[in-house]
Amino acid sequence: MQQVIETPFGSQWKVPKEWELVSLKDITSDWRGGAPFEPEDFTAHGFPVLHKGGIQRGGNILIDSKKKTFTTEEYAQNHQKSVIDKSYMAATLRDLVPSGPSIGLIADLRRSPSEKYILAQGAYGFLIDIDRVKPMYLVWLSNYEPFREYIKRYCVGSTQIHIRTPIFENLEIPLPPIAEQKRIAAILDKAEELRGLRRKALGELDAISQSIFLEMFGDPVTNPKGWETHLLGNLTVEGLQNGLYKTSSDYGEGTPILRIDAFYNGRVTKLDSLKRVRISLAEQETYGLQKDDIVINRVNSIEYLGKSALIPRLLEPVIFESNMIRFRLDRKYACPRFIVEFLQTPFIKSQIRTGTKDAVNQSSINQQDVKAFQIRVPPLPLQQEFARRVEAIEHLKTTHRESLAQLGALFASLQHRAFRGEL
Repeated sequence: MQQVIETPFGSQWKVPKEWELVSLKDITSDWRGGAPFEPEDFTAHGFPVLHKGGIQRGGNILIDSKKKTFTTEEYAQNHQKSVIDKSYMAATLRDLVPSGPSIGLIADLRRSPSEKYILAQGAYGFLIDIDRVKPMYLVWLSNYEPFREYIKRYCVGSTQIHIRTPIFENLEIPLPPIAEQKRIAAILDKAEELRGLRRKALGELDAISQSIFLEMFGDPVTNPKGWETHLLGNLTVEGLQNGLYKTSSDYGEGTPILRIDAFYNGRVTKLDSLKRVRISLAEQETYGLQKDDIVINRVNSIEYLGKSALIPRLLEPVIFESNMIRFRLDRKYACPRFIVEFLQTPFIKSQIRTGTKDAVNQSSINQQDVKAFQIRVPPLPLQQEFARRVEAIEHLKTTHRESLAQLGALFASLQHRAFRGEL
């Protein structure tokens, strides 16, 4: 029988006796913190900035070229103590979200797209002793949920949860022999590669839907096929409806409530994990959703303002929150699937930006803004043909999502066994 030792991570986490328990400071050196950026220091191109949000699950680095995630060469030169290259690892020690979804995530910059980065506040760089620890072993350990919960025990703060660098350095990690680390990293790398292929396939299917739209209807901005233009309000029935406001004390048991984090690219993605609220029968009648209703986000940052979704068939009553507007289409003139796809176009996004009301940290649109959206309206049979083609793609996407979920469960099982020495 394999001998095991207790770990500081919880009574259920034990590792083989031949594994070490070492603090991070024992295997790391040359810790570097973020530079003191001001908003005006960021640029649209130039020297890449590694933000705390740029360190992703799986050790990936995200530098969004659509945002100001760069700075000048001069700024980087003046803050050399915050510059790291591909010999470094990077970690997130601060998160804007109270639940800390990215706290403690580690990336191996050897796999990153840029040769050098300058760290922003909340992101840290460090070197590791490569004779004692394999970089990707450390990356995958930082993605392991029990280890992440262990990290969060030492976090402080509320609106900006963080872990102090000396505390993080003193955390203990399980360290198997170097050959075993290499084997664990290789197995998890391969499992993640399979998940990545599924995610890529889903992204390509999303792109196909957009291509079909442009092929059938043309660019709504230039309207090359000369479709009639109607205001969205003239294509609806029963009027527009804002969602129901509920306080945090109302959440718990009751009726599922659709929130803006539950849909993406026009589709509800988290129907089986919605939060629940207590409501009256009258509220259920007023705010209840039906198949083929369309909801649109009315309050958020400008990037997510106007995000919309088509409601699928529901197995139980569902209502929607106050940050959304719901409307129902007159089916004599408009097909729901077509309208939802149209709402994703840059043509609508530009109208949203024009009608936006700015407030502190968020923007908004109202019912009148939504009613005034200009919609290019092809003949109904053409809209319905588009819907049929997209539905076929949605069936394929459902198959891929189910496969991705199975791969996710397999990956979690592999992680569980790997970090207990059971592979």
